[in-house]
Formats: sequence, C-alpha cells, structure tokens
Amino acid sequence: MLSVNFQIEGCGAYCETYHEIRHYDTSTGRRVNDDDILTPAGKRDLARRMATERLSRFKKQLAEIAAITKAAKRKHLSKEVLGDLNERRELNLECAVREQGTLADQAALATALSYYTQQHANQALVLTSGRCSNHAMRALDDVGDVSITVPYARLRPHLTVYGKSLLLGEGAAKASSIYGQLLRGQLNGNIAITMKLRNESGDAIDGFYLYDKVGKPIPLAGKRERNELTLTDKLVEEKTAGASLKLVVTGSQVTGRWTGKKQFPIQLTVP
Repeated sequence: MLSVNFQIEGCGAYCETYHEIRHYDTSTGRRVNDDDILTPAGKRDLARRMATERLSRFKKQLAEIAAITKAAKRKHLSKEVLGDLNERRELNLECAVREQGTLADQAALATALSYYTQQHANQALVLTSGRCSNHAMRALDDVGDVSITVPYARLRPHLTVYGKSLLLGEGAAKASSIYGQLLRGQLNGNIAITMKLRNESGDAIDGFYLYDKVGKPIPLAGKRERNELTLTDKLVEEKTAGASLKLVVTGSQVTGRWTGKKQFPIQLTVP
C-alpha cells in the first residue's frame, strides 16, 4: 500500500493547515477506502474507540480545571485568571457532551471515521481526530488532536476479505466497491463520462458525474436500496429539472438508464 500525505491550507474566516492522507493499492493503483477494508461494524467500533478516548481526555481536563480553580479561589487570584479557567471548563464540557452524543448515536458512529486522519505504520492503523475547538477558541483547548493506535491483529474481526488480504497478507482478494472510486464509461454507448459516488451515511448517496469533453462536475444526490441507486443531478445554475439516473451496481460495474428529455443507457466501471 502506498500512502500519500497532502498538506493543505484551507481558508474560511481563518486560514489553517491540515493534512489529508490517501492510500492506494500498489498492485492495482486503486484508491483504498474505508468500505474496501472495514466492515460496517468495524467502522462503528473504531469510531466508538475514538469517541471514548476523546471523552476520557475531556473529563480528565475538566477534573484538572476544577482542582486548579479551587486552588485559585483559595489564593484569591484575579478575576482574569478565574475567567480563563471558566472558559476552559465550558469548552471541555461542551466537547464532552458532543462526544457523549456521538457514542449514543449509531448513525453518527457510522460516519465519524471519514473525518479522522488515517495512517498505516508498523502493522497498525493510527487514527487522529482534529481538535474540538474552532480557530478562535484553540488557545483554550488543552486536549487538541487525539490519536489512537490499533494493531492490525486487533482489527482482524472487523476487516473485509480484501482488508485481510491487503493488511494481513491473507489470500489474494480484490476490492470491488464502487464508492470513492472514479468510474469511467459511456452514456448511450458513445459519450464518455466519469462519475464518483459516496455512501457515507445510511442509504444516502451523493457525488458527481461529468462529460469528459466538458469537464464540469454535475452534482448527484439520491438513495440506495440494496444494489439499486436512484439519483438526480443537481444543475443548480439552471431553472429546469435535472436528469434522473436509475443504476444497478454489480461488483465493480454500474449499469442503468439516464433520463432527461430523452433516455439513454449508461454503463460505467472502476478502471
């Protein structure tokens, strides 16, 4: 497996640097996604471990702040010091409540893993979650980023057949999931198109497709029912309704029909 670490600067109200790590199967060039190597139960278990670790650290910080505050009051320290301690307490309390909510929400656990940075080193998966605080409050955040290390041996019960092949060297299984992959094919047999889909929350599907000659992504959204997808393209710049797509997923193949003013067959595959 080849891992590429991208250092990215993103700007909103503030500019910050963050990392995005992408993994590739060197035998095929295929990008490796969570769905390829982890079962749904495995993704929830890893998210639960992270949320539990984060909650533990926030609670520990709250206990330390309470002890420091008690001592500060005995010493009659300034209102500024006590105010700073109170802001830190409120931040950690808010973060702890957020993690408690994640632990109680199966849907949140199912999608949380996609927000963590994932590294593979020394036969282990290292997960890192970003700090709880926003940019303006980061000076009050004493917990910061949280990382946990899970050896591959402990991952075994939650690995797919392909995951065991890739990470443990067991067998020679190949990945077949279409999600997170670039799908290439044709509309009506002669119009080259590219598509990418995500399935990160229950049966909800989103993504985009584009006509290769044009190169402009057209957003897609819809739902999945077993191996059938019902999608609508979102041409937000146009007042007319977008086309609808009825697709069937068979392994790494996607076939179906595109329906707009006319109807055309559509066929795509993971290269």
